[in-house]
Amino acid sequence: MRHYSKTTRTTYLEGRHTEMPADAVPITEDRYQSVIANPAPGKIRSHDADGLPILIDPPIYVPTDDDHRAAVASRRWHQEVAGIAWQGYGIATDRESQDKIVQETRAIDRALRVDGKGWKCIDLATGIVVFRPTTNAEMVAIGDAVYAYVSACFEREEALLEEIVAGTYDTSMLETGWPA
Repeated sequence: MRHYSKTTRTTYLEGRHTEMPADAVPITEDRYQSVIANPAPGKIRSHDADGLPILIDPPIYVPTDDDHRAAVASRRWHQEVAGIAWQGYGIATDRESQDKIVQETRAIDRALRVDGKGWKCIDLATGIVVFRPTTNAEMVAIGDAVYAYVSACFEREEALLEEIVAGTYDTSMLETGWPA
């Protein structure tokens, strides 16, 4: 005869197992096969009042506000580093690229940057990485565009966090309102 222990979630066979937990109860071979050996897809094991194993639907997960905040922060980061299009070129907006753009504009302010120096970007027409000759005025415009884009990403994150606090957040909001 087969026994089942709720506390160990294990089956025991008489004659094979010399010791069994105190809560071990006899179970039929049918129950063993349908609940333990071959459970229905999408079900999880639980126990009835007698300690016998049963299958139930898994609990419905309800995300917490912390889960929503983490999802919003992750979405903002992915949007922030997605890059922007500028005059037919893809400009990287990851943190390292943001820092390099700031350094270029600081070099312009101190008259250290050579006007027309190449800037690494993607030619959106061909998909090829190029070093595009970029004037100092264009470099400042790129910096301004990246700043505006990244700022808009953080502003969208802030707006969504306010919705969470207000209790009006819906997960569908996560995919709308981001800068392009």
